[in-house]
Parts: sequence; C-alpha cells; structure tokens
Amino acid sequence: MISLFKRKPYFIVVLVSIVIIVLIIPTSSFAATATVNIPAFKVTINGEVIDNTYSQYPLIVYKDITYFPMTYFDTRFLGLTTEWHQLSGLKIQQAGSSLSNYHLYKSNTENLSSYTAAFPTFNINVNGKSINNALEEYPLLIFRSITYFPLTWRFAVDEFGWEYEFTSQLGLEITSNSNAFNHPTPSPGVIYPIVLEKETALNAITYTIRITRYKDPAFGNLSISTDGENFTSIGDSSLYYGVIGSIEENSIGFTSNDYLEIKDGWIHVYASDAFAQKSGLYKVNILTGETLKMNIN
Repeated sequence: MISLFKRKPYFIVVLVSIVIIVLIIPTSSFAATATVNIPAFKVTINGEVIDNTYSQYPLIVYKDITYFPMTYFDTRFLGLTTEWHQLSGLKIQQAGSSLSNYHLYKSNTENLSSYTAAFPTFNINVNGKSINNALEEYPLLIFRSITYFPLTWRFAVDEFGWEYEFTSQLGLEITSNSNAFNHPTPSPGVIYPIVLEKETALNAITYTIRITRYKDPAFGNLSISTDGENFTSIGDSSLYYGVIGSIEENSIGFTSNDYLEIKDGWIHVYASDAFAQKSGLYKVNILTGETLKMNIN
C-alpha cells in the first residue's frame, strides 16, 4: 500500500492546481529530474472520481507522497486561487470555498505506470509564506509543464484545512471545505452576480436577454425570458458568455466583456470555451438557440 504521508494519521486534508508552463532551470541543490508513478488506487475528490488513466494531468506519486496538478480548474475546484508572474513566481492562496465545478483534462492516450518529472526553480509562495523548494523533503514538481503540489500534512491540513482518508477498499477520498459549487465572497463595493440585460421585441413578444457573471466565469450563463422573471438557458452550454479568453505563456485567463447587442433576432455577445481556444464574438438565435462563431475582419 502506498502511504500518503509520514508519521501522521490517515485522516487529513489536501490541496490543488493551475495551468502554467514554466522554464525549468535545474540547480546544483537537487537532482534535475525525478521518477514519479501514476497512482494505482482510486481517487475521489469532492464526490468526483478522478480518471488518472486517461487524464492529461493525472495525480502522481513521488517518495510515497501523492501529488496534485495545479491546473486552473483543479485549484478552483478545491478552493484555491493561483497567480503566476515571470519575476515573482507562483503564489497560491486559500479562497475558502470551491470556485469552480470539476473539469477533466481528458487525454485519448492511456497513461503509463511511471514517468520523469522535474524540479521548479521559480519562487513559490503559499498563503503569504515563502517556500524554499530546494530544502523541502517533498518539493513541488513539474510534470507535463504543470506545477504539482505534495499532499502532505503540512500543506493539506495546516495550510488549507482539508480532509482526506485512504482505505484499501475506497482508495483516496478528498473533501475540501465545500463540496458544492460556491461563488466567491464579493470584493468590497462589488455585488455578485453581475447581471447584464437587454430587451427586444420579436413577433410581438418582448424577450429579456441576460448574462449572469460572477468573479469567475460559469458555463452556459446566457439566459432568456418572456416575462422578465422566469429565465431559461440559451445558446451553447459549453461556453462562458460575457468574457474573452486568452492564452499567455500557456496559462489561461479570462477578461470580462460587456458587449451585448440584439440584431435581427440574434444575440451578439463575446464568449469563450474553457481552454480559450474558441474565444471570440458569437451570435445566438433567440428562437432556436443556434450558436455561431462570427468572423471578425
């Protein structure tokens, strides 16, 4: 059986992820690479069974400690926020509750049992505390260009207050402070959700179009109503509406965009998919919900 941590009881807590690609410059303080394994045991996080077999960013095991990928969605699923800057490095901060639904980075290729990971050399800060990775018994790792964090007692329990349990029957079960989707507490002076609305008349019926936006984007947040009170979703449920997605240095970011126009029975609005690969101006048919990406010259 693989031990998840040393000299601590099995019931503890964990932590989680962001999508960043970093320049790896090995130092003389530690080896440039390390051999890691894909866990053979079952992993369940906030009720979601994790597919490590066909995951692009699976959990890994190093020195008998389980490591978690710090991807954009994984970190927010467990209530963390992350910030990356080329000079200041990686900052990880506890947000207190889940900021996102679970999203699987699915791969069509089955993972092998073991791989090679590397050691990051950029600055690392957790909850305002500087981490000297070269001196850590269980240092952060880089695997498939993603930062991986060790699920040790020190970080999981002391820093983030999560709970997890390992049994031979159920494997690793992780529960963060909130296993339901919760939007973040509003910043001072900001009221969530932010609602953008426009009305239009079509075939003698008045339609109200609404974009509901929180601090973080949400899938299918475009809705429509004929009475101004009861709204139903419209458009492509796999898109974030009212945002523009971008990829910079292989990290994904979203910027709010308040453009909302209605022309000839079509809703014109900016939207993006989760990977910012389909970001742009879209039009959604009011009557059918047909969604088309528009070409902008």
